[in-house]
Amino acid sequence: MAACPVEPLLAVGYETGDVELWDLGLMARIQRVPGGSVEVTALAWARDSLDGSWRTFCACLNGTLTEVDWRRTQMVAPTESGAGAIWSLSAQPVSSVRPGFAHPLAAGCDDGSVRLFVVEAGEGGAHYERTLARLQGRVLAVAWHPSGLALVAGGADGCIHALDAATGKLLRSNHDAPATSLAFSPDAQQLAVTLASGQLEVYDVAGRQPTPWSLEQAEGVAACLQRLPGVPMGCSWDPSPQAPLSSNGPTPALPSLPQGAGGAGEAGR
Repeated sequence: MAACPVEPLLAVGYETGDVELWDLGLMARIQRVPGGSVEVTALAWARDSLDGSWRTFCACLNGTLTEVDWRRTQMVAPTESGAGAIWSLSAQPVSSVRPGFAHPLAAGCDDGSVRLFVVEAGEGGAHYERTLARLQGRVLAVAWHPSGLALVAGGADGCIHALDAATGKLLRSNHDAPATSLAFSPDAQQLAVTLASGQLEVYDVAGRQPTPWSLEQAEGVAACLQRLPGVPMGCSWDPSPQAPLSSNGPTPALPSLPQGAGGAGEAGR
């Protein structure tokens, strides 16, 4: 699933390859685009710098990245990842994209690479730009820092990696557990991580330690999840009022972020 940043719209992908568009205000499906019988693995929205419209992109298990044309109800302009299945997509925060420039999409791929694709104004599809980094094991989750200066990636290697968005330099890696999704809060103060174990960890970015959410703080967790559109439904936290959310093993630390990556982010998104 992927929510449109500016409208109450939600794109939903299925194992059949179909993609639906839901109006969250009406809680009703308003469009359905048939796929190619290949499972949808990730969705993202990117802004066209020419007319300001928001376009939807769909990644599939066969390694293709395709644009969803809602008006013509069809998939258009497929691009091969060159790295196997794309397990996650994340669009660079639009506030950090220079006017008139292409909107980058980060893709976490099966071969362990984090690849950047760009959405050019007025051109169909997304185009491969470069490989930002290559990690061990498949990359299951990617998320941009709200400043656009860095991104984090996690996956089967059990680590969360912080990467410089300009150079791809690995800033730091910390062992935790296989991460299935990552999302920064709009104010860049928290990072939510869902683990393969079914747990949710919420990190304090400044302190680089997980926040001890508990059942007593359920309202706070729910509020946090509402502000983190990249976190999927089904996240859970420890039912014990005394037990913090954490994976097995030592308490992990949040990977360091580059200087200047602690901006205020997109408070309106």
